[in-house]
Amino acid sequence: MNRIVKPLIGYMLLLIGITLVFSVFFSFIVSGVDVGNCQTLSTANTLYTLNQSISSSSTCINITANNIVLNGNGFNITYGISDSNDVYGVYVVNASNTTIKNITIYEGNITARTNRQGVYFNQSHNCTVFNTTIIVESGGAKPVSHGIFFED
Repeated sequence: MNRIVKPLIGYMLLLIGITLVFSVFFSFIVSGVDVGNCQTLSTANTLYTLNQSISSSSTCINITANNIVLNGNGFNITYGISDSNDVYGVYVVNASNTTIKNITIYEGNITARTNRQGVYFNQSHNCTVFNTTIIVESGGAKPVSHGIFFED
């Protein structure tokens, strides 16, 4: 009996531990919001999902709250269509635990000026980008643009 009970108890404790980790890790997302245009995502603990490809002449998505997931849902963001400086596909500022996934980000005007990042993390921590393609043009006569840029 003891040979059966000990492994069974160990297995039950393992399941309880996995359930607690899963619950704690994923419990921060409390709502979901569809995104159909460029905007500021400012509600903490929210899953934002693109429902179409979006574009902007300047910065497209600003993330300003903690625990936000931006799911591109296979759609595109095109940013910086106009000839201007300091524009970003996704700008994350003072926001921790941000996830950006399942998206393609394009720099709209590849002959434009400087400081044009696909994703720019400014004073943001514990952020993740995965299953994401970022296309920027840099070099030659054009000063620096980056796919992903971190600044603390």
